[in-house]
Formats: sequence, C-alpha cells, structure tokens
Amino acid sequence: MNTSQKIILSSLFALAFIISTPVAFSTTLGDQWDSLKASLSTAEKSPTKDESLNNLQTAKNIYTDNFKNAAISVDAESDILITNAFSNTESMLSAGNIEQASLNRQIIDKTIYKIAFMKMQLAITQNNSADFLSWFTVMEKKFKISENYSDINTLSNGIKSNSSLLSVNGPQITEKLLEIFKLKTVEELEEAIAALDKGDLKSAKTFTYEGLYYYRTLHPSIEEKIGAESANELLHKMESAISVTMSDKSIDIMKSEITQISEEVELIIRQYEGGDVSELGLALSGIKDRLNLVKIEYLDAVKDGKIINQEEYDETVVFLTKAIEIFNSNKLAFTELSDSATQSLEKNLTDIDSIVSAKGSTDEVVTLVEKSLANIASLQEFGG
Repeated sequence: MNTSQKIILSSLFALAFIISTPVAFSTTLGDQWDSLKASLSTAEKSPTKDESLNNLQTAKNIYTDNFKNAAISVDAESDILITNAFSNTESMLSAGNIEQASLNRQIIDKTIYKIAFMKMQLAITQNNSADFLSWFTVMEKKFKISENYSDINTLSNGIKSNSSLLSVNGPQITEKLLEIFKLKTVEELEEAIAALDKGDLKSAKTFTYEGLYYYRTLHPSIEEKIGAESANELLHKMESAISVTMSDKSIDIMKSEITQISEEVELIIRQYEGGDVSELGLALSGIKDRLNLVKIEYLDAVKDGKIINQEEYDETVVFLTKAIEIFNSNKLAFTELSDSATQSLEKNLTDIDSIVSAKGSTDEVVTLVEKSLANIASLQEFGG
C-alpha cells in the first residue's frame, strides 16, 4: 500500500468514526461538576484500588481543567480545601477507608458551589452575562432549578433572552440562591439529629459535613450583614457539629449537643434575616423554613402515588414532623396573636401530613405549603 492509499484509508476511518459516534451535547460547567461528583462516587465504589485511583484522577482532572483557576482567582482558600481533600481522598482510598473518602467528597463537591457563586457575583460586577450564565449551570444542575425553583428559572431565562437584564435579574438570582444555602445550613443539622435518633452515625457525619460546606457559600453574606464576629461564630458552630459526630461520645450525647448547636445556628440565621428573634418569632421562622424544605424535598420524593426517592421522602417527613412539633409547642401563643390564622395553619399542617403519609399529590402539598406560609406571614404581622 503506497503513501497516498494509506492517507485515503486513514481519512475514511476517521470519517467513519465521526459518523458512527453520537454528536456530543455542549458540556456546561454544571455537567462538568456532575461528572466530577460521579467520578468521586465511582471511585468509592470501585472493586479495586487501581480503578478507585483512576476514577479519582478523572475527578481531579475535571477540577483542574474547569474549576481550579476560577477558585484561585476568587477564593484561594477554596482551592486549598479542594486540593487537600483530593490528596486525603487518595490516601483514604489506598487504605480502604471509604467512609472518610465519602466525607472528603462533600468538601470537594460543595466547595465548587462557592466558587460558582462567587464567579456569578463577579460576572454581575463585570456585566458579563455569558460568564454569569455559564457558572449558573452549576447551580441549575445541582438544585434542579428549572423543576423546583420557577422564580429563579424565570429570572435566568430573562438573562438568556436579553443580556441587559443581568444587572436587574442577576442580583435577584444570587439572593434567592443564598436563601437556598441558608435553608441547607439549617436542613443538614436537622437531618443529622434525625439520623442520630435512628442510631445512624454514618449519615449524621455526612450531614454535618454537608452543612459546613453548604454554609461556606453563605458565610460572606452573613459577615457582610451582621459582622465578622457573628459569621465566624456560626462557622465555628458548623465546625463543632462535625467534631461532635466524629467524636467517640455516645449517640444520645451527640444528639443533645447537635440539637443545642442547631438552636444556636438558627438564632444567628434569624439575626441575619433581620427578623423577630423573640421566642414566637423564632418559632414562626422555624416552621416557615421547614415547610419550604418540605415543599422542595417532596417534589423529588413522590410521583403518581409512589415513592421515587426514599431519601427525599424521609427528609420530607423529618421537616414536616419538626414543623408540626414547633407549632404544637407554641399553639396557645399563636392563638393569642390570631385565632383564625392559627386554626388555618393547623388545618393546613394536618392536611399536608395526611397527603405526605398517603404519598399524595405534590401539587396539593405545594399549594398547602403556600397557604401555610401566608398564615405564618399573618401571625408575624400580628406579632409585630
């Protein structure tokens, strides 16, 4: 075969490969984050050490290629956290310590959210809608924005269709995302308590890790609004929660200490919100947050009368149970503010509980949650 024939044959093979290979979709930063997370998870489940380390290297390459420079430019601490977590994960996988490797995954996974969020903030100041939307795909992928947050989705679609809307819609989106991170900070401690109640220490550890690294995205906003001292105190509380679950204390003592930490965290969160921090004010805000979590979790938990995600369903039950518990503990005081609003809220909570127990309509739960939030707003107004 002469040189010309070899070239032609090579070209034909290349063309055949292109034709037979499916056209790849345009990979977003959200897709890259998802692939990184999947590679880390696969590394933990791989049957051999070599496979584990290969998958870990894949995740590391994705981070280096897509997120590392961004981290260095906006928050060098985040890059250090992720780099150290990769190094520690390699050691843990080599030693067969899968549980600790899984905890390290929370550090890597959730620290990328902070990088993405800060890049979005920077894009707003630079009036760079393309960059904003590119980093927004991480949030979009993680939180299923198009499915679960119609208000954020509408704002982002506005920017996609008209880039000049970035200056108006961008800050609204980041504020709404901060609300999600605020809820996650509260949520993970609640879940850790529920896990300890079941004697599930492994899950409790995971939840406290998730809580801390979700909080890191919220931390700068806490510092800006109520000061570095309060922000650092909250950071310390979230770190303390990890220390508790990683200790050799009894489950009962752990649960008691995490419950105390959770209450202290919520108090700082309420101060950050600028809301009423009286006993009743905290109770109403506590119910409100947990009902918002019920709405979010239940949407992913049930479909057509069946549980499609047991973890999300269990979390729905945890948050709803806590909301009802707070209501019952404060019902008399709520009644003094407004008997009608209290009765309406009680009925809505009872109806939500019935629907969730029966794995009923997600739309009905969303509607009842919205009605309940209106009841809470009325009680907050009556409470001044």
